[in-house]
Amino acid sequence: MKKTTKISTLLVAIFFAVNMFATESSNTLSAPPKATTTTKTKTSTTKTTQPAKTTTPAKTKQPENGSITKTIQTKDGSTLKVTSDKDKTTITRTGSAQPPKTKSKTQKNESANKAFEGKGSKTISIGLGGSSFNAWFPTNGRGPMKWWHPFYGTLNVQTEFGVHKYVGVGFNIGVGACRNLNGFSRYSALLGYNEYSSFWSVSIPVAVAANFHFYQLIEDKTKKNIHGDKLDLYAGANLGAGPAFAFAKKGLTDNNGNPLKGDVGYVIFGGIQVGVKYYPKSKVGMFLEVGYGKTLVNGGVSFKM
Repeated sequence: MKKTTKISTLLVAIFFAVNMFATESSNTLSAPPKATTTTKTKTSTTKTTQPAKTTTPAKTKQPENGSITKTIQTKDGSTLKVTSDKDKTTITRTGSAQPPKTKSKTQKNESANKAFEGKGSKTISIGLGGSSFNAWFPTNGRGPMKWWHPFYGTLNVQTEFGVHKYVGVGFNIGVGACRNLNGFSRYSALLGYNEYSSFWSVSIPVAVAANFHFYQLIEDKTKKNIHGDKLDLYAGANLGAGPAFAFAKKGLTDNNGNPLKGDVGYVIFGGIQVGVKYYPKSKVGMFLEVGYGKTLVNGGVSFKM
């Protein structure tokens, strides 16, 4: 009986020992999976949070097509924004109502609608009139002598080129003829008092001239419609010279009975002129000038080229 009790006690002790060993072994075996799970979770969390730290680099602000934007400040105070990519270039202007080139074209178009079209314009005028030149003929014993002031009827061709919005310059060439070389002094020791009626003359005056077209300026300053598209008033100055030819009238002699002969001299002149042009059509008009120098009075037709 005692042996049975001892054996039972021993078996119980062994059972508890085995049971305790099994429990500890079970705990030991279950721990690694829990650690592994924790490690994986941490690793997964780390991988998830790392991209969030690198989501705002500076390069990502540029468009994906690689376009480049440049800003330029212009002299008129406006700003040009130039955006370029592989396909196209876009220019945007801010801060200015109109670009300078557009303004220039507008001004040019405004001048083109006026009677005097300003810088770059060209006109040619053909007219008839009269002029009183200072004519000089050398003394050769049989022709007219010294200074004369004949009145020539003239056919004139004059051109004008616009060099400014209100200023034009040009040249004049004409052919003048007079019946008598009459002047302020009609007496000479050679011909006596009849010298003024003894010769007729032809001259070829050539002149340069400049005009200020003030009517266009008045219309621009007053900003009123005073028909500057059809009417042009101007004033200017001229200077010129040219050859002159004297021809003796038939049958006339000097005081000594010698037949008169012709002579070659020149005319020289200078003065001022004022004029008016009227264009009933855009390219064809009429003009009238008065003054001294190249003309006393002259009128005819003007053409815009």
